[in-house]
Amino acid sequence: MKGSNKLLLPLANKTVIEHVVDTIALSKVGEIIVVSGHQADLVQKVLQNRSAKIIKNTNFHTGMTSSIQTGVHAVSSNSRGILLFLSDLVFIESSELNDLVDVFDSSLWQDRKVIISPSFQGQSGHPVIFSAYYRSHLLQHQEPEGCWGIIQQNMDHLRQVPMDTDHVLQDIDTETDYQKAVQQFNTRQKKCLLQAKADFPILQRKINGKPLIYLDNAATTQKPKQVLESLISFYEQHNSNVHRGIYKLSEEATSLYEGARHKVAKFIGAPSSQSVVFTRGTTESINLTAFSWLKPRLKKGDRILVTEMEHHSNLVPWQMVARETGAQLHYLPITKQGTLDLESLDALLAPNTSILAVSAVSNVLGTVNPIRRLVELAHRHNIPVLVDGAQAVARQKVDVETLGCDFFAFSAHKMYGPTGIGVLYCKPQYQQEMQPFMGGGGMIEEVLEQESSWAEYPWKLEAGTPPVDEAVGLSAAIDYLQEMGLELIWAHEQDLTDYALQKLTQIPGLQVHGPLGTAERAGVISFQIGTIHPHDVAQVLDDDGIAVRAGHHCAQILMNRLGVHATVRVSFSLYNDYSDIDLLAESLTKALQLFE
Repeated sequence: MKGSNKLLLPLANKTVIEHVVDTIALSKVGEIIVVSGHQADLVQKVLQNRSAKIIKNTNFHTGMTSSIQTGVHAVSSNSRGILLFLSDLVFIESSELNDLVDVFDSSLWQDRKVIISPSFQGQSGHPVIFSAYYRSHLLQHQEPEGCWGIIQQNMDHLRQVPMDTDHVLQDIDTETDYQKAVQQFNTRQKKCLLQAKADFPILQRKINGKPLIYLDNAATTQKPKQVLESLISFYEQHNSNVHRGIYKLSEEATSLYEGARHKVAKFIGAPSSQSVVFTRGTTESINLTAFSWLKPRLKKGDRILVTEMEHHSNLVPWQMVARETGAQLHYLPITKQGTLDLESLDALLAPNTSILAVSAVSNVLGTVNPIRRLVELAHRHNIPVLVDGAQAVARQKVDVETLGCDFFAFSAHKMYGPTGIGVLYCKPQYQQEMQPFMGGGGMIEEVLEQESSWAEYPWKLEAGTPPVDEAVGLSAAIDYLQEMGLELIWAHEQDLTDYALQKLTQIPGLQVHGPLGTAERAGVISFQIGTIHPHDVAQVLDDDGIAVRAGHHCAQILMNRLGVHATVRVSFSLYNDYSDIDLLAESLTKALQLFE
């Protein structure tokens, strides 16, 4: 167990062991028993909010065989879970960890002789994961090579997880080794993101003779060439309508369209592709929920609970159905720090509350809301929850089953995909209750003179010619995000946000709204400079080639709560860097000199 403390080293925004356990937990394989040595207490502390059971091997100094014996005695003979033995695991990239999800298929655990190991087949520095069904064989194994001996003897049953040697740093036993590892990891991350900037053709433009610095990513992100090329390829090679033509092009287009649905479901952790409805964007997804599911259930006096930080897309649809049914909107307030006032939540979760609608990340304050906790509190009162995930999906790994939300809405254009397509995830228990929002071709089963019957969910909610090319572009955007690594993107954005907050708060008269640290904030910062109107600030920035947003950001309720009419907003993405922030600060100082 030498070096097991290296599992506590940081990988992006989590420690390595957190990444490993979270990845295993995503597949719901059952009980997770983690066997550790002298660092078991620290591992227990790190994993205290997770469902893993930590077992301490007091004889760790004798080698991995003693860990195997400790682990197998801690698991029941009929367990469907896993045993995870910790060794010198250090700095495995998130993309490789995500591959574990595919490996942890439920059918895998029916075979008593299943071992999961990286493709290194016995080299140190990696987790060794056994099916608990393999318990009897493990109990019999006494050879000194421990786990590695079992792996070598049972190659026919080995499930290998691909890991590139460039992404794993082994044998870190000194502080010097650790610092070297951190430097290599950071260098790899920066190189990856610097190369990404070249993927976006629009960033080669000049505005007013100056290089474009795009800082309006909360409104829409720019599109990498991989997404643009996917759209061109579709129109050049596969353009056809879907679901209807019995010819090659239509079959190809249908495969691409439904393949995109499957990819979206996997991307957000949905149980099946049929949980995914394609819409025109987050706004339509929320309207679809409001009118197709909620409105038929609303009656006078019912309550709809939203928050003071919501985008108009997550307010106006609820106002419309409330006005038509006699229901009322109630608002969960925010604190002075720009976070949700959770102490007020219990009182607002009244028995006649029909739904809680909340954004995962505020498009103004950047506040990252505790969605899982909100869902748990709402579900205690049997209140379903819709999550506006528009600002989250390009920044954080989303798993709708882990979050527990009932509805989840987002748009492709905020995650490097095309405009004109969005997604609504709906829990299976509500799918049959959703009635068609629009009628037309593609959503019917049979049409008679006076009435019609509908196709199955989700197709009954997708009337007319669907956004086939946009779905192809969304699929390519997901590929791009996964190639870059959401954990990498999040860590980069947190780094930029921390740097920007330091730079901006040094400018005289500049007031930042929302959390001042990055613990509860994504890469969105709204601010004001003295008495200068935000539109004037934005104009000065545009003169310098810097694109920001100025106005109320479709969040007038929040503006009223903040006591302002408008703010300047900057929002970061994977293609932004320190130099963008430095030039932003210089241009803001210029604006201050011009107007004050």
